Amino acid sequence: MLPFRIPLGWVTLGPMEAGTLLGVLLAAVLARRRMAPLGVAPAALLDLALGALLGGVVGARLFHAVPAWIRGLEAGGSWSAGSGIYGGLLGGALGLALTARMKKLEVLRVMDVTASVVPAGFALGKAGCFLAGCCYGARCGVPPGIRFAPGSLAFETQRAAGLVPAGGSSSLPVHPAQLYELAFGLALFAGLTILLGRSRRPGETGLVFAALYSAWRFGIEFLRDDPGRRMFGAPCLTDSQIAAIVVGIAAAAAWGLLRLRQPRPEPGAQGPS
Repeated sequence: MLPFRIPLGWVTLGPMEAGTLLGVLLAAVLARRRMAPLGVAPAALLDLALGALLGGVVGARLFHAVPAWIRGLEAGGSWSAGSGIYGGLLGGALGLALTARMKKLEVLRVMDVTASVVPAGFALGKAGCFLAGCCYGARCGVPPGIRFAPGSLAFETQRAAGLVPAGGSSSLPVHPAQLYELAFGLALFAGLTILLGRSRRPGETGLVFAALYSAWRFGIEFLRDDPGRRMFGAPCLTDSQIAAIVVGIAAAAAWGLLRLRQPRPEPGAQGPS
């Protein structure tokens, strides 16, 4: 854990925020290199990044605020009180697609390139979550269970629940869910990079990303133990798991239809004479 909080005007920079920011920057650098073959000019790339960022911020906030508002919770303060990664991904994808269309770029190819680099930024963001001690897993008394220091969300939540005695120096051991997600992000980044180079069907890389991430999100939620994740009030499923089911089924169905299309020819390949 690396407990630092740096005030920057109306926001505060901590390990989680720093990891997220560095993850966005890493994804942007990778996307710039991979979009060069698409003829995306630097100015257009900046517009794409701003469109995705704006859509992601709005979507993340809505994913938290709307369910809370529907249930009558956190009245008046839910907009700024939290966010949700699914809302960020969906909002960012919508903002990116709209910006690409306005710039008269090939929307599906732009989405494919972006989807191929998002897992790398996601992995770096999860490293920040690990240093912050948030997004932790359920209790785990054997390796790889780890303990978090005072000030972390894991420690403070367990102390409030009476699980950690007064004066305790660390939390009870929990699954390092952040590190599991970091490893998944790196593996997904490698796999989508290979797929991006081989796929001849625009949109395929983006749909595979959506399907695989949804499957992962559904499973990892069973290991998570940080509070505030059941905003829809489902007895067994979290908000992210409900979203994962919907997005995963939609992505898998769209991928199946896409596979029925004739793939694009290899660059430089001769058509039938």
